[in-house]
Amino acid sequence: MKKNFPNVIKEKMDERIFYFNKILSQWIAYHANINIKNINEKRLLWFSLLIVFIHDNWHEINNYYPEQTKCNPSYKIFSSLRHKFLLSMKTDFIIYPFPKPRFFNVTGYFHFLISSIKTTFNLIKAIKKKQNIAATNKILSDSLCLQSISVHDDLIFSDIFTIIKRKSARKKLKLFFSKNIIGFDIETLIKIIPSFLVELLPIYKKISSKLSINEIHTWVMDIHESPLLLINCISNKNIKIIGYQHGGGYGYEFDELVEAEMSFYDQFLYWGYSENTIPPFRFRIKNEKKIYSFYPNKLTKKTINFFLDSYVTNTFCSGFNDIKNMAIKLNLIGTNLNIVLHPNDYKFTRGKFNKFTKNTKLYISSNEIRFDKNAIYFVSIYSTLFWKIIDKKLCFICYKQSQLIYLTKYHFKLSNLMEKNKLIYKFNNFSSLLSKDFLNEIISNNENFYKEIEKL
Repeated sequence: MKKNFPNVIKEKMDERIFYFNKILSQWIAYHANINIKNINEKRLLWFSLLIVFIHDNWHEINNYYPEQTKCNPSYKIFSSLRHKFLLSMKTDFIIYPFPKPRFFNVTGYFHFLISSIKTTFNLIKAIKKKQNIAATNKILSDSLCLQSISVHDDLIFSDIFTIIKRKSARKKLKLFFSKNIIGFDIETLIKIIPSFLVELLPIYKKISSKLSINEIHTWVMDIHESPLLLINCISNKNIKIIGYQHGGGYGYEFDELVEAEMSFYDQFLYWGYSENTIPPFRFRIKNEKKIYSFYPNKLTKKTINFFLDSYVTNTFCSGFNDIKNMAIKLNLIGTNLNIVLHPNDYKFTRGKFNKFTKNTKLYISSNEIRFDKNAIYFVSIYSTLFWKIIDKKLCFICYKQSQLIYLTKYHFKLSNLMEKNKLIYKFNNFSSLLSKDFLNEIISNNENFYKEIEKL
């Protein structure tokens, strides 16, 4: 982190997570018979953060998951469930019947069986090939022209092995925690530590050591959905892990999840158009040769596509009166407003909107919107779609929180370029600025912005 940056952030994770991470590292070394010096503790932090969260919110999770939107939990619990509880949504992640009703369903079992057969086949293929460099998903594989490795589940018959080993392995885990950890409920930890770090750990360690991979191109969620790769990365410090931006907010947001994710990588590449960034490949078609250019038309200012950011991560997006005022003003100047809800929480937010005017339409997904030159796009700087719009050189205006943070020099320059061209505003300021002249100015400012963005 550059110390001379304005708005420098500080560490977000508390000492309790680091403490648990250290104990969990010791358990892995002990149970898999690995020298503790070979354990890369930093690569375990993201996982430890999730386990501590589940432990601390065990009661609320049992009450609300998976029907959290219907049970009306607190904002804190709802947002945390959405972001930190993703891993436990795998059917085999939690040992005991939790959460209900995801367990003991025939369809789920057959999905798992098919997936485990594919994982086993792909693992054997990777070992035979002596694959050294790999990408963990098709997007990265296609974009970087690398071979992929897809081992996104447990191996075949792992569930049977888990049942056989469960009693002795969990007893060993309980004894270890009772001697080494304080400040945690051991009975809860015994329930929520996943099988690949208990029953399956010794055998997975032996199998994963057969892989020849020494460089992985990935993002953190992929590895944590691949138990064999995760164990290999934790127990082998020689593996280089290169991470890539895969969503919005990177460079402008920093919380405990981002801190834990960044600690997992040896190198991380942000989206952008400079020497030290990579173009937002997620939105590009393989082998696409088309180069986009900015050219608005007469229809551009007739429609505004307003993408609401995730309500559960950005509470500043909850100014529904501001959105109503925006709709009314746009209606008066003859401009249509399409409000697009965030896919993660549209069930939670759509009830908060009415059809404010005859020119207002509500959509629950950006898939229902055409990304073309016939609109102005009003988008959050923290949104994934921000990069899709910029990469296609569409006419946009951006909204933000009161104060931005900058994690890199590039993001500082990019936000300054938007400020200079009057393309970024606080969320609740936008409705007061709306007029025909303002929309014309946005188009002109976009033209200047796109001339300079590749010079940053």
